[in-house]
Amino acid sequence: MNSIRRLLLRPGIASKSSVTQFLPSREPTASIVGPLFRSASFGGVKMAENKMSSVDELSYESVQHDAKKKEFFIAISHGDRVERAFIQYDINGKSIDLYHTLVPPVFRGKGVAKLLTKKALDHAIENDLHLIPSCSYVAKYIQDNPLPEYTSRM
Repeated sequence: MNSIRRLLLRPGIASKSSVTQFLPSREPTASIVGPLFRSASFGGVKMAENKMSSVDELSYESVQHDAKKKEFFIAISHGDRVERAFIQYDINGKSIDLYHTLVPPVFRGKGVAKLLTKKALDHAIENDLHLIPSCSYVAKYIQDNPLPEYTSRM
């Protein structure tokens, strides 16, 4: 059981199939894997099953904020795996530098980065932060959506 916990607490991706390889064969896997998988931890952020979305179900509300890791992220279910898309930032005084966006290849072109960027920009507005769009995607998003609430903060 400790092997399972270590696997699930590793940063990265956990899948039901990768968890079952550590289970003793005499124990029923569904009763063990189900509860453990539903409360899997991704990079120190505990995820609940209802927070994982398929790419078709993604919405603005799907984006979560981990202030400790300085990122906005979405956990997306893909078969028996959970993929993570995120935008990372740094804060220096009253400035937020949105410097890196990553979307797994299988979900690119489906609006995932757009949702992450909008949530991060809204966070900057809500917290009266100056924007530094170091990430090329964020800079392009602001260029394509030159709303005064974004451009006035640069």
